[in-house]
Amino acid sequence: RVPGISRMWSRWRTKEPQGLDCRFLGKPGQFNLGKPGQFNLGRIEDFGVHPAVHGGRNDGDLMQLVFQRDDHVHAAKLKELLKEQLTGFKETFGKGD
Repeated sequence: RVPGISRMWSRWRTKEPQGLDCRFLGKPGQFNLGKPGQFNLGRIEDFGVHPAVHGGRNDGDLMQLVFQRDDHVHAAKLKELLKEQLTGFKETFGKGD
């Protein structure tokens, strides 16, 4: 959770058979799902296995990254991506914070 926001930003499942399953909630339209958005889906294709964005939700777009090995992470790029994605989350759920 993000301090000051009651909505959950991310969920990490550590005991999934497919790997470390990480999901991040962002603002609706944050990813380019056939409409203008903050990110192009190509920005996440290097992370984990079968990265996905689940759009069309009432509460925002959900980015899913599943990591199986260390070389799936690309830490510096992931940090930058999550920083931008978190900004969108705060804009949507932070009530002006």
